[in-house]
Amino acid sequence: MKATKDELAAAVAARIEFLKEVAAFAEMITRERGETLKNEVHKYHVRSVRELFNFGGFSFRVDVGQSEWGGNDVKIWYHPGSRYADIAKTDSSQAVALDISWGIEIEKPTHMRFNDNPGWQREILKVIRRWKSIAAQVDRAAIRTAAKNAARVEKERRDSAITEQARRLQIT
Repeated sequence: MKATKDELAAAVAARIEFLKEVAAFAEMITRERGETLKNEVHKYHVRSVRELFNFGGFSFRVDVGQSEWGGNDVKIWYHPGSRYADIAKTDSSQAVALDISWGIEIEKPTHMRFNDNPGWQREILKVIRRWKSIAAQVDRAAIRTAAKNAARVEKERRDSAITEQARRLQIT
């Protein structure tokens, strides 16, 4: 069944709004929580390349401000239940949810790969709504991991000291 012009116009408007919301979120979350790979100041523009991996089942790469005429790239991978490093070992292109490039207006992409599966679309909207609680959860997990690592290092140091002392005392 072919869509009417009105239905097509509504679908286009909805897709544009979705792209705007998701691209704005990707830019914000990589700026707030990601790693900056490049931040180049030029005469008429600033180019920033940022990445954030494993945030709410998604990973992001943003390359914005490539020239004074625009130039923005956003790539988002959806990998629920997996870490980005695990999917990158196989074929991370299978997990690409969105890969878009545009000049000044996102409405006129120069390149776009859009996964039509509505699952990732629903999930990214949930992540956008819950990003602060997800960030707090990630921070708590990082603190727990750091504490476990510190305890492990301390145990290894004690074990090494005991082993060294036993060697000096010729205890086997």
